[in-house]
Amino acid sequence: MTLELVLRMAGASLIVLALFHAVLWRALGWGPEINRLSPLTARVFLVHTLFIAFVLLALGLLSLLAPELLVAPSDLARLLLMGIVLFWVARLLMQ
Repeated sequence: MTLELVLRMAGASLIVLALFHAVLWRALGWGPEINRLSPLTARVFLVHTLFIAFVLLALGLLSLLAPELLVAPSDLARLLLMGIVLFWVARLLMQ
């Protein structure tokens, strides 16, 4: 199993996770809870949810369609991968 294959599989799972955000509101029953928030707080919550989905989709597409860019020996690839790892470690620790 190559690193590029692992990145493609991770990319596919990130895309699925991003698409899951389309039904997340209903699946977790957020509708009634969101209605209790102030309009500004509700919009901020919506925007943050959409941007998380966008980041997941973008990273998923990059990993799925162009994993060779992430394994290339470059400073940009190294920094991007470090950022992705920090994102997931921070999310793991916070959840």
